[in-house]
Amino acid sequence: MAMDGYLADNALGLFLLDEEGQVRDSWIFSKDPNESAEILAKMYASETVKQEKKLLNSLLKSDLAAIKCDNQELVEALKPRIRNLVFVKPCDRIDAFRESFADYAVSTGLLNSKEEWDRFTREFALHLARQRVAVKAARRDLAIAQMVRAIDDLDKSLNLFSGRVREWYGLHFPELDKHIESHETYLRLVSELGRREEWTMRRLSDLGVEPGKATALTAGAQKSMGAEFAESDIRKLQEMCAQALGLHRLREDLAKHTETVLKEIAPNLLAVAGPLIAARLISIAGSIENLAKLPSSTIQVLGAEKALFRALRTGARPPKHGVIFQYGSIHQAPRWQRGKLARALSGKLAIAARLDAFAGEFEGDRLKSEFEDRLQEIQLKYANPPEKVTRGRRERHDKKARKR
Repeated sequence: MAMDGYLADNALGLFLLDEEGQVRDSWIFSKDPNESAEILAKMYASETVKQEKKLLNSLLKSDLAAIKCDNQELVEALKPRIRNLVFVKPCDRIDAFRESFADYAVSTGLLNSKEEWDRFTREFALHLARQRVAVKAARRDLAIAQMVRAIDDLDKSLNLFSGRVREWYGLHFPELDKHIESHETYLRLVSELGRREEWTMRRLSDLGVEPGKATALTAGAQKSMGAEFAESDIRKLQEMCAQALGLHRLREDLAKHTETVLKEIAPNLLAVAGPLIAARLISIAGSIENLAKLPSSTIQVLGAEKALFRALRTGARPPKHGVIFQYGSIHQAPRWQRGKLARALSGKLAIAARLDAFAGEFEGDRLKSEFEDRLQEIQLKYANPPEKVTRGRRERHDKKARKR
């Protein structure tokens, strides 16, 4: 009758144990802890190493019914090549072997002393941790999270700068504020023109301002009630505008680069949600894989965690949406349609994230089309707001229902 074996791993290598816990075979990585850590990291990443080839040849020829291992990551890496490898945890035989490994290593001549084993495992653990942190930091979905946070920081800074410029320049030309809503346009015109005497039809036309708006701005400048500014004040204000405009350009470049990276790592999510919402979802979830593992109901409220926990704590109504509220069709929809639209969109986003993380197929256009069909269906079916049911009407309805 075929027996089971046990595959124990540690800093020095892999050890195959029999049902009595005795070492049946072994594969030593290296006597150098740094090199040993690199080999194990490659095995975790499913890269073939020479030690693994020896391991595979031996295990494939063995008569073991099953090979049990308590390291899930190692099992997942080796399972495609070792069919009878199974994950089992806890495993008493492997735990006992690890506890007595220092004595085994000294008795077999692998190491000279228990102190040497302690030093080896410490250096091995430090090097393996450095390697895995470096690999994780190199993932582009983590860079996406930093990019979108940088964009959010730039937006906050630009709002602060723009507000300060409007207040400052408003002392000189207060009428300008009501004519120009765009912060970027305001900064650009102030940077180019400076004093209100320069706000003429010719100058404004050269800067691309439409004739109607240019006429209103020229008239406002001529009749302005603002105070006179010294030339030095105007120059400093223009310098501040130029710096803020530089931040605007940086923000646009970051947004374009974010979209470029998303096309590489999350094309389905990008096609369905657009660049900024896709990047924010990845940022909140922590990675594209984490996002792919979330149910659509959780994706629907990502970004609204405070409101969700408050609802759970107080019994208030839970939020219907998180960052996906920024999606144009949801943001512009009537209030009574938003929850249904958010559920429909989050379902498509969940599928898109899983395709990007695991399948690698592009179905983004189909998912986007299906959502748009559902959008039209909701808009037609729920065109009118639901009838409000008063408390009295509800009580009467419940009373009639009980009588029936």
